[in-house]
Amino acid sequence: MVDRAAPRVVGATLTGGPYDLLHELAASPDPLRRRTAMTAPLWFVKHGSDTDVEAGLAIAAILHTDADPLVHKPVGIYLAYVDDRLPDRLTEFLDRHGDSMPRAAYRLALRKRRPADGPLAHTR
Repeated sequence: MVDRAAPRVVGATLTGGPYDLLHELAASPDPLRRRTAMTAPLWFVKHGSDTDVEAGLAIAAILHTDADPLVHKPVGIYLAYVDDRLPDRLTEFLDRHGDSMPRAAYRLALRKRRPADGPLAHTR
């Protein structure tokens, strides 16, 4: 339920900022709250500004090494959607954080990318 409701309920509310709630959720000891922090910004990719998308990338940067598998998948999915909107930012993100990401998140981040879309120097 978190995955389906968070973008519409939390993400839509936070469009345009402030993004403090996302940072609070990302810092929570509860993995479902951290998952919400990463699924909520999916709203930004379709309905928000580039600044909103960057706010989601900031949360992905915080959670990209999260130890809980419940958080790995939404990080990778968010990054895959960022690739649709700001492909250069995905490349930059993976250049900076790709080596430290869990394999599942990394693989999901690149799931939509085709070789013609840009360098895939991030294959591991």
